[in-house]
Amino acid sequence: MELRRSEHVVIGALRKVLGAWQRFWFESFLPEKWRIFRAVMCSVMLVFYSFRQSELLDYFSRSKGLPIPDPSAFVPMDYRWNLFEVFSGTFLATDLGLTLAHAFYLVGLVLLILGIFPRAVSAVCLALHISFIHANVGAVYGADLIFTFFLFFFCLATERSAPDSAARWVSSAAMRMAQVQLCIIYAYSGLEKLKGPVWWKGEAIWNVIANPQLALFDFTWMSHFPLFLTVVAYLTLLWEVYFPVLIWLPRWRGPFLALGVLFHGSIGVMVKLIFFSLLMMSAYVLFLSDREIAFLRRLFHRVPIAGRFFRPLSIET
Repeated sequence: MELRRSEHVVIGALRKVLGAWQRFWFESFLPEKWRIFRAVMCSVMLVFYSFRQSELLDYFSRSKGLPIPDPSAFVPMDYRWNLFEVFSGTFLATDLGLTLAHAFYLVGLVLLILGIFPRAVSAVCLALHISFIHANVGAVYGADLIFTFFLFFFCLATERSAPDSAARWVSSAAMRMAQVQLCIIYAYSGLEKLKGPVWWKGEAIWNVIANPQLALFDFTWMSHFPLFLTVVAYLTLLWEVYFPVLIWLPRWRGPFLALGVLFHGSIGVMVKLIFFSLLMMSAYVLFLSDREIAFLRRLFHRVPIAGRFFRPLSIET
């Protein structure tokens, strides 16, 4: 009798765990949130890559641009294909083809912002995005690499899917993977920093803002506040290491997102990483509560362009 009761307890506990797992991954998709997230992130990257368009050939052209080193000398290039090599000898590999491909990529980002055929457009943008990264890995940095993950998730999710459909399950999983991906980025960044002695010594922040090649302004006056710089360095470590855990707790979510805005906002103002900072902050939309989304709806629903992201959509059948 006691054994049967124990079995029922175990089975009941397993059902609760499996039910929570099911709800977490496959029943948590919020179309409105996903639409806003995609529009904000793609807007940031559209502006970023629009600036790059004017210097595109300097980065990626093999005839007119800067010498492109062999990436295999410092980065493993197995399976790192790109369309410009696959179609070498064709129009796509010419300077004009390269320019048009990037312009087509920018058009794709506009379509993603507007939510026009988002999954198909995301797949095309992802192929072009990876091609440019692999065409010259020395010309890209963190924002390019991180945007790759989210472009992939855009290929999977659709806010027009019907409830309880396979498309809705995939969309929910895609949104959760995007949230988990952000947590992985912060966890890896924080744990990697723990390997560096400059972070343990509290000197990391000073080393960055005192570097004229990185800092936007002269911050050498902050050398008079070494204790403040040390505290900021330790707070940065704590925030990045614990973000992947505490962001899932409603009580801590608001403070951690606020610290993230302060952290990345400071980076954008003080260091030459403006678009990287904006990209990371745009991912915070994924963690907004229903109340915060409702507030944005009330705030922007009458704005002609922004208001379209809060309108009901027809459901795919």
